[in-house]
Amino acid sequence: MSNQEGMEKSTLSVVKDRRRFLKKAGSGIVITSLPAQSVWGACSVSGAMSGNMSAAHADKHQCSMPVLPNGRSPGFWKTRNGVQGAFLNLNQKIQEVNHSNMRNSDKKAMKKSYRECYKTSIENFITNVSMGLPQDLITSSDNLAAALASNGSGDGNMLYHLAAVYLNAYYGFYGSGYQGNMQAAQQLVTDILLFAYSEINQGRPESVSAISWNMSGEPVSGFVVTQLPCA
Repeated sequence: MSNQEGMEKSTLSVVKDRRRFLKKAGSGIVITSLPAQSVWGACSVSGAMSGNMSAAHADKHQCSMPVLPNGRSPGFWKTRNGVQGAFLNLNQKIQEVNHSNMRNSDKKAMKKSYRECYKTSIENFITNVSMGLPQDLITSSDNLAAALASNGSGDGNMLYHLAAVYLNAYYGFYGSGYQGNMQAAQQLVTDILLFAYSEINQGRPESVSAISWNMSGEPVSGFVVTQLPCA
């Protein structure tokens, strides 16, 4: 076999290895492929696509896991149960009904209407919005509803939690800097995905498994659903 043929075989082998699916049971994430090039740079989507997150070039990447404030769990976002306790504005409206002179039957109907309005508004958002993750780095849909439907099992574990992060950001549980800002929520979940991608590529899947999602409490948000009859 000639040197040229040997080099071609070697190159094909490397490309094939880099394009195989990464399935790490401990991390619960599937990343579509390792880039075929050997250009290494800082932590970014373009850097990931050009191949900058290898253990051989660990000194050149700058991926870090964002510190997440206390947020609501994926289970909350999937069912929206307990929505009254999560949104200050909704709770205030229900308390106003409680202290009104309405008949009890009317109070009950009004409070249910407010709660269902919030839940329906959130459900519609979840159904129609995707997280905007780099499609070259994932193998499943990043639609919020699809991610939450995985129940966190198997390969859907990462997207399941990222969906909750996105929603916590957009709906104000991470502060006013994220509230109502889809672009900021998208950037946050992308940063987390890039961190996971780099850690797995550098042989540290355990650090992805150990991510602190900080979703065990019951924080409240000042987000206001403005459409009628929620308002």
